[in-house]
Amino acid sequence: MVVKLISLFFCIYSVEGISAYNKIKRGLMSDKFKNKLLAQEKKIISLKKTFINLEKSLGKNNKSFSKIEKEKNSLENSMFFLRSELDKNELLLKNKIFKTRRMFSDFILHSFEKDQDFEFLIQKEFYSSSLKKNMTEIQLNIDFNLRLKKEIKNLISKFKNYEKVQKNLMNLLVTMERERKQVKGKYNFLMRTKKKLESKYKRFGKSIKRPFYSGKLRLPLTKYFKIKYKEKGITFFYNKKGPVFSSEKGKVVYSGQLSTYGEVIIIDHGHETKTVLLGKFLSLPEKGTRVKKGQIISYLDSKNKIRKLYFEVRKMGKVQNTMRFLNKKLILSKMTTI
Repeated sequence: MVVKLISLFFCIYSVEGISAYNKIKRGLMSDKFKNKLLAQEKKIISLKKTFINLEKSLGKNNKSFSKIEKEKNSLENSMFFLRSELDKNELLLKNKIFKTRRMFSDFILHSFEKDQDFEFLIQKEFYSSSLKKNMTEIQLNIDFNLRLKKEIKNLISKFKNYEKVQKNLMNLLVTMERERKQVKGKYNFLMRTKKKLESKYKRFGKSIKRPFYSGKLRLPLTKYFKIKYKEKGITFFYNKKGPVFSSEKGKVVYSGQLSTYGEVIIIDHGHETKTVLLGKFLSLPEKGTRVKKGQIISYLDSKNKIRKLYFEVRKMGKVQNTMRFLNKKLILSKMTTI
């Protein structure tokens, strides 16, 4: 009897011990994944900062490149004009020299004539004054052409310097663009790795807090009769004029016509996330306007034959599956046949 009790005690103790060991093991594994997630999060934040800085530098260097291109075009126009002026003056100078030489030859020939009456002396004086005048004009033309040549030489030197700077900028832009793509690739890889870690972390019964863009955004409009969506954006079809709402707090970074797409409103919500609204609006918010979640930012125009509003979510410039950012049940409940 005593032996049975002892064996039962050891059995219970061993089961409890195994259970406690498993709990400790699960806790250690949970902490391990948690630390990995935190490390991954730090790397992602660091890459985000690097990416933002690269984007800013690229923007500044692109502006500098465009400015230099304009300066180069201006220099080319100036050089073309000065060369045209120089060619004209060279031709005028050539003709002037040719005429002066002939005049000088005539003057020399007349000087050797034996009959030098009063009329001859008057003619001689005329030739002499004309020669002096022509020589003065020739000298002025020569000086002017020398100045033009000097100015053209300076412009050529400036042009070559601009070309050198532009070449260096181009190499820098290519290098930065390559680096930007590498950073973006690393960021996407880390995000995929993070999702895998989050999935494993959830097995331990842990919940992970996500930023707003991974949750449910507010619908941009309340009354529509049909929606159309694929893996990316969503198109809402409506009948009557109605307000357009901001899906989340943020800042209007673009408001107006965008190429052939029509009227576009883009709101930056932070965390490299933007929402894009494309449609026909009665008014547009000003660029730089700060908006709150659910705030009316515009009104839909009902005068169009095609009454629709396109909505999408972008992250780091890439279109996301917008439907996963919204509440599907709420989308269906908001549909109306007005």
